[in-house]
Amino acid sequence: MILFMMSCVALTASVAAVRASRPATVATRRRADARRARFVEANPTHANSTDIVAGLVRGGLAPRQARLVADHARATGVQPFTMWLWLERFGADSLGVAVVADLTQAQLLAHLGAGTSPDLRDLRLFASLNGLDLDGVSAVTRGSSGLAA
Repeated sequence: MILFMMSCVALTASVAAVRASRPATVATRRRADARRARFVEANPTHANSTDIVAGLVRGGLAPRQARLVADHARATGVQPFTMWLWLERFGADSLGVAVVADLTQAQLLAHLGAGTSPDLRDLRLFASLNGLDLDGVSAVTRGSSGLAA
């Protein structure tokens, strides 16, 4: 009888372990991503580079370009908190151009504080030279000149 009870407990524990260790489904990942996005929106000081990449992709940048922006920001010292604020105020395309065009942390904060956006038409040239694919950046950042990169 004791052997039977121990077998039942072992079987129950095995089933629970298998169910708990199964790989995440697409729906589970989407829920987790949405939960993280809501958390960072409520607590922007907790933003990290992964959150920035996800926000840039949601904003329309290709994943490769979003990673380029995050890597460039990390190399130049632009903080994720600053990028998150910029992303919310000016959008993904503007953040991509500004960061890859080498705007500094101080310059981004100055624009955020003043509520102004830099001249993105000029910055597009520098961003392009630094590797940003401007074909994926919307016409909003191209300005009124109608010039494509």
